[in-house]
Amino acid sequence: MPLPLKTTFHYRIPAKLQTQAAPGKRVMVPFGPRHLMGTIVGLADSSPFGKTKTLESTLDEDPVLR
Repeated sequence: MPLPLKTTFHYRIPAKLQTQAAPGKRVMVPFGPRHLMGTIVGLADSSPFGKTKTLESTLDEDPVLR
């Protein structure tokens, strides 16, 4: 996200985006009252955090970062 953050955030990937979500792709995510562009840095089967927000959309067909 275009913010000076020192950590990463976990988002749930909805079923309709499961095949599209991949490391290096840009995504739109809810962040507080805003919707921001972020980049997927990794995928996990579970999160250590209880409740996670849902990824809204992917913005790229191919990863922009490798």
